[in-house]
Amino acid sequence: MTTETPRAGLPFIAAAQAQKHVTHNEALAELDALLGARFLDRDLASPPASPAEGDAYLVKSPATDAWAGKDGKIAFCLDGGWRFFAPFAGLVALVIDESKFIAFDGSAWNDYAAYVPLDNVSQLGVNTSADATNKLAVTSNAVLFAALEAASSGTGDIRFTVNKETGSNTASLLFQNGFSGRAEAGLAGDDDFHFKVSPDGSTWTEAMVLDKSSGLITLAGDPTSALHAATKQYVDAHSGGGGGGGEANTASNVGTAGTGVFKTKSGVDLQFKKLNAASTKLTITDDTTNSKIDIDIAPSNIAISALSGAGALAAKNTAGSSDIDNAAITYAKIQNISATDKILGRATSGSGTVEEIACTPAARALLDDASAAAMVTTLGLDNTRIAAIAFVMDGGGSAIATGIKGDLMIPFDCTIASATLLADQAGSIVIDIWKDSYANYPPTIADTITASAKPTLSSAAKSQDATLTGWTTSISAGQTLRFNVDSASTVTRVTLVLEVVKS
Repeated sequence: MTTETPRAGLPFIAAAQAQKHVTHNEALAELDALLGARFLDRDLASPPASPAEGDAYLVKSPATDAWAGKDGKIAFCLDGGWRFFAPFAGLVALVIDESKFIAFDGSAWNDYAAYVPLDNVSQLGVNTSADATNKLAVTSNAVLFAALEAASSGTGDIRFTVNKETGSNTASLLFQNGFSGRAEAGLAGDDDFHFKVSPDGSTWTEAMVLDKSSGLITLAGDPTSALHAATKQYVDAHSGGGGGGGEANTASNVGTAGTGVFKTKSGVDLQFKKLNAASTKLTITDDTTNSKIDIDIAPSNIAISALSGAGALAAKNTAGSSDIDNAAITYAKIQNISATDKILGRATSGSGTVEEIACTPAARALLDDASAAAMVTTLGLDNTRIAAIAFVMDGGGSAIATGIKGDLMIPFDCTIASATLLADQAGSIVIDIWKDSYANYPPTIADTITASAKPTLSSAAKSQDATLTGWTTSISAGQTLRFNVDSASTVTRVTLVLEVVKS
């Protein structure tokens, strides 16, 4: 036989138990703590300073002081002390300081709202009661629908959709006064868009209809009745434009020059003149696809010899060919040059007539060069870009020791073309070169530029490498080179020469 209830753990009164009131009172105290449970706070790990009788808290971990070891228990103030109860699955409590209901699932407390379904509810009322017809009902002075922004994984768009089942059904917005209809807009009985109004909610007048296919507007009744008597003007959409009694429109050509395209108005027909190309020198095309008229010149049909008048070339070819005579272009319009080795420009300061400037063969050779590099070659300046960077390592009569031997700062931009080693005697040595900027000085082994092709002597007094496989050959002005001997034997003095090409 169990001694307590299986869910809340309330103590049973045992048969023939003495002082049954103790067990009974214990059960009443536990019921008082758990029935309609309310917690003043669930974020305290130690008891408050001055609790009142009946105050209850959900003990936060790690608990201390009088609550030590009671993590997750319900602390209930009774008789000036604390009683502790373990929550059970299904217990619902109100957290006073959060104004929130929470529920225990057997292992953790969760917001009670998590247990209340909001999907696929049969009806929902907000500040009012929904019913079988109005399954969603809202009573409010304002209703807001806002787009979900892109920053919140939305698109920033919002669309209010009203869908109906078939074409003969209605999908509309109904505006009421005292729950009596006054205006309606939407798909009312078909798929055209209707605008209707009513004075009493029972008698309706259709004011306007937008055709679903054409977008054309149909107005109800006599549109003239809504216009002021002094400006009674309209276009009757149903009469074909011929007998509606509307304004007698016309058209006219405006401007002070040119040829007008409007001819006359014959009844309701506005008549315009056609555009015509008087010769093959001009083409006129009716671009019906783009609703425009294209006017273009036919250059192949224009012969220079046929030009005449003040706008023609001053001295066109008198022989009748399409060539232009040299005499047709003066200095003011760039004329024939009188001699060889001349360029046209201004040698005299200021603006004025174009002048012939003598051009020497050397200048002509430079003008003929396609690039700056070709000009350098023409001027014979290639060799001035070649330089040598030499670094001497001296063991003072003894074999050169390993380690860092010194630094050189390079004052110009250049590219390494080859590396040469010259020693005082046959021997072996391997040298690494490190490079870095002045700001990052000194260079370290991580800044090596030689890859796996380090300058090397192998039982020899000299070596040269013009391939530099894997090297970082570019050097910027202001960068520092550091020379490090990885290994050496026999050699007591060696010179490393880097041939570079200045940028």
